[in-house]
Amino acid sequence: MSAKKVRRHIRQLQRQRRREQREAVRAQRRQASQEEAARRRQEHARPAEEHQAAEPQDVVADEQLGDDAVFDEPAVGSAVGSAEEPVEEPTAEEPETPEAEQPEGEEPEGDQPDPERVDADRSATGQPDAEQSDTSQSDAERPDTGQSASDQPDTEQPDSEQPAPEQPEPADPEGAEPARTPLIAPGLRAGAVAAALGVLAVAGGSLAMDVSGHVAQPRAVAPVDTAAVVSDTALVCPPMPGLPDSVSTEGLLDYRSRDDSAAAQARGVVLSPREAEGSSSDEADADIGAELGLLGQDGYEQDQELDTAALSPGMTENPQDDSPSWRHDSAALTDETEAPLLRLNTQDAAATLAGAAQYLYTADSGPVAGTAAAECRPPQRSHWFFGPEIGEGGTGLLTLANPSNRQATVEVTAYDSDGARSGSGVRTQVVPAQSTRTVNIASIAGDDPVNGVQVNASQAPVSASLQSSRASDGTGIGVEFLPSSSSDAERHVLAGIPVAADSQEDSAAFPTELWIRSASTGQSTVEVQVYSDEGPVPLENASVFSVQGGDVDSIDLSGLEAGTYDLIVTTEGPSDVAVKSYGTEPGEQDRLDFAWLAGATPLRDGYGVVLPDPDGVDPDSVEAQLRLFAPEAGTQVTYRVLGADGETSAPQSVEVPTGGAATVEAEQFAVDEVDEPVAVVFEEPATEVVGSLRLTGEDDTFSMLPVRAVDDPAGSVPVRLGD
Repeated sequence: MSAKKVRRHIRQLQRQRRREQREAVRAQRRQASQEEAARRRQEHARPAEEHQAAEPQDVVADEQLGDDAVFDEPAVGSAVGSAEEPVEEPTAEEPETPEAEQPEGEEPEGDQPDPERVDADRSATGQPDAEQSDTSQSDAERPDTGQSASDQPDTEQPDSEQPAPEQPEPADPEGAEPARTPLIAPGLRAGAVAAALGVLAVAGGSLAMDVSGHVAQPRAVAPVDTAAVVSDTALVCPPMPGLPDSVSTEGLLDYRSRDDSAAAQARGVVLSPREAEGSSSDEADADIGAELGLLGQDGYEQDQELDTAALSPGMTENPQDDSPSWRHDSAALTDETEAPLLRLNTQDAAATLAGAAQYLYTADSGPVAGTAAAECRPPQRSHWFFGPEIGEGGTGLLTLANPSNRQATVEVTAYDSDGARSGSGVRTQVVPAQSTRTVNIASIAGDDPVNGVQVNASQAPVSASLQSSRASDGTGIGVEFLPSSSSDAERHVLAGIPVAADSQEDSAAFPTELWIRSASTGQSTVEVQVYSDEGPVPLENASVFSVQGGDVDSIDLSGLEAGTYDLIVTTEGPSDVAVKSYGTEPGEQDRLDFAWLAGATPLRDGYGVVLPDPDGVDPDSVEAQLRLFAPEAGTQVTYRVLGADGETSAPQSVEVPTGGAATVEAEQFAVDEVDEPVAVVFEEPATEVVGSLRLTGEDDTFSMLPVRAVDDPAGSVPVRLGD
């Protein structure tokens, strides 16, 4: 057995052991969660049982009142007209005041309800919330109080109302059954009715108005125990690639068995600012959280939490000019078949949390073989994808992920060289909250190999990933996650495109292609500029041409020598642009593979990339390489390397020539201060620079990603690693 096969076998055994360990941990978590839920149900049922035990005495007391008893006012705390709740009569010490004659600015007196007792009573009797009870009761069930249904008092107190002071209770005789406290004291104004009459409340108790329209004094509101999440963002990765066994009309997908060589990893990095000395203590105590989980067809499951204690903003004494102003933590998931998800949330308006995640798939045998990488992106309303593989041997699976708490309705439209397809080319897919659904592109695409897919979501935004792969006689010849883009740019810069020479074998069958779709109506002019490491180079085909708006077009980049190039594509009006490449030597590679790359925006503070996790794949199997392209003027680019143990390197720099490019090789990420690199984060250069990351696997398979922003969920505070 060769050394390569031995390493592969060892990696497979290691992955299997990690899967078994994770499954055991998750089983323990599920059992603990079920036990906790059962305990809470028992605690909730205990006061309900006490209420049911006390109910017969209440009924007897009601019967002793007799049919001739007169009720001046219904018990507001119970469902209006319900025979199950007793009605309290005004006592001699507490004369009744008709509601219409309640003095302005005064609070009704009497015992206030115990919130726990109220919840228990409602749970035990199946009673709905107070605001719903008035409208849910029929007229036949309501007592004759002389009020219409709309005039019935509601049962909940608005947040701005202050509870009346508690009255001392008379001591009960020893051994006597304690008297039952009414749910809401008689005469209390209800929230819904008061709102209808003009009560205005501002959160936090800063302003209150009574039903007469007069402004009352500000009243304090008790703090809520659970803090509201100010920001909650999910960065969703794609699921592990595979071939479909079946896809239902509801979008439920069953995969065929995957090849034993298939491996996948999702790696996430989160950053939080390190405050300088003298910063506000409120900012230092800001509540932040981050976790890695899995989102699938059956819901979301948390897998691990990141170390938020290490991320919580703290003060730095005497910061130096080159000291990092952000701290970070990282985590990874390996060989999971469902979609990994990095969730970021802050529960304080002063808190800031940034994050990025990357997904990497490798397989060196089987029908889905090659190297594929994807950015894990937050949900959005619209997505566009070029070129899913169709026809014999081709597979295109669109995964729609909805991490929100509300359902999403998604319309998926197939395009070809004649524009949008109608009829069978359109699919509407419902994606339930916190779940995923899949659309097989073969069910909506035609037979045109020049094609694309438009995704539009309503009700809730979704994350979309499109796995595209091709096989011949059961052997994979390429796999990729197609890049998503939105039609809002007219200038597209793509760095690091591998191009094969025309003279090489198989170059005609596997050319490097530029794909374009203009969002404008009518004809749109396109200009293509190509740059090598030394500067601009001419194309064999025309560099200026026209495309029809709405159609998908593909142009071969011919007449170039084998090598890596950078492109600038300018269109007349907004457009989508991407490049498909089979590498520089498709005929000489041990295994054929293809990769896609979309344009990127110029580097800014906090732009960066996540690096592969050496524990997730063989460290020798995937190599990372950065390409930096400066189209206008040469400049120096500064970056830092982040480590798995929270280290941040000193500033590193690379010179990029005018109209040329520079490369940062994998060994340059291994700096002295960092044992295990997890990410590279840039500072904004003096001139325009665009970057890309190339990941090369075994047998020269590869994938490409643009360098994008590592930003906070709101996108408002850039990550700056230097003061």
